[in-house]
Formats: sequence, structure tokens, C-alpha cells
Amino acid sequence: MPEEFFDGLELGFGHVQIFFGVFGVLFLHGELRFGDVRFHALLGGASKVGATLHLVAKGFDTGDLLTQVEVPVTAADSVYSLNRRTSMSGGKLLASFLENYDPQSTRPVPQPAGDWKEYTYPTPADVRAFRGKGLQFYKPDYE
Repeated sequence: MPEEFFDGLELGFGHVQIFFGVFGVLFLHGELRFGDVRFHALLGGASKVGATLHLVAKGFDTGDLLTQVEVPVTAADSVYSLNRRTSMSGGKLLASFLENYDPQSTRPVPQPAGDWKEYTYPTPADVRAFRGKGLQFYKPDYE
């Protein structure tokens, strides 16, 4: 697939929703839920983030999992760089799933039970704490 396909997937600010035959509607989104997830991953000192492709169910983000990918968080990351790398990984995950889909062997699995934290968009206090840790939204010299 051309690189431009992956550039169009913006996981940090929403979900990618697609219609896919027998499964119905699928969502592709980042690992954390709600808000600016890359910001909160950096602020919280996460070692990894990820992208998930799952079915849509009655509850919010509760559908069975089809595939996931982990993206390591590095000391060089900014919100922008982490969002871009996660978006690229999620786009490749989606493309790989669609290219390799086999209705005989694809088996969705239930999401693990858990008390998932729901993040908000950053508050002014969050931004002060983020900057106080020396974290950045964008680093022009990082690709």
C-alpha cells in the first residue's frame, strides 16, 4: 500500500470506522480511551502505546478484538511523533488485516476485563505538569 494511505489515519484524535462484510463495523483506535491519548501516555510515563482493531459492540470500546500492535514510547517522543508512529503502525495493522483476512481462521477474541481509565483532553493543569516534566508537543528535529 502507498505511504499516503497510512498518513491519512489519525488515531490520536479519533477513531477510524470501516464497514467490513461479515463483521459489520470495525473500529481502529489507539490503546488508551478518550481524550488526547498520546499526551496522557507521555505524561503518565507509559513505556508503550498501541493500536487496536476491534468489532463494535453495545458498550463503548467493548467489542471483540481482531488484532493489535504495540508501539514503544521513547525518550525522544513528542505528542506529534508518538501520534504519527502510532497512526502509521495502526494503518499498517489495518492494511495487513484486510490483505490477509481469512474467514475460516479469523476468530475475534473477547477484550480482557479491566477497569479502563477514561482520559479527558488535557486541562491547563495537565499541560503545566506535562511541560514541567520537559515533555513537548512537537519537536521539529524529530522524524
